[in-house]
Amino acid sequence: MSGIRIFCLLVITAIYCKIFFIIRCHKRQIQQVRELEAQTRQNSEMRNLATIMKTAVDVLYVYFAFLVSYFSRFILLAARVITGPNIVTTGFSLYTHTLMFFNSTLNPVIYG
Repeated sequence: MSGIRIFCLLVITAIYCKIFFIIRCHKRQIQQVRELEAQTRQNSEMRNLATIMKTAVDVLYVYFAFLVSYFSRFILLAARVITGPNIVTTGFSLYTHTLMFFNSTLNPVIYG
């Protein structure tokens, strides 16, 4: 009878050892998958960051185009306040309006 008990204990021990090794193997596999997912997530985040950076640069270009287009108008208005309307500011007025309207055509070019 004691031989059967020893045999059963050995079988149970062998089964528990096998379960332990399988669990350890699965744990490694799960860690590898998590590391791969982390790398994938990091790559995805880097792509998102690159897209955000490109959008921010595009918006900056649009803003600079806006400033350049409207800056001349502000100069004209300041000159009119200082000197009053005269032939120079009147001629410059057409130029500033053209430049302001040209800003609208620049935006699609910059975004494209």
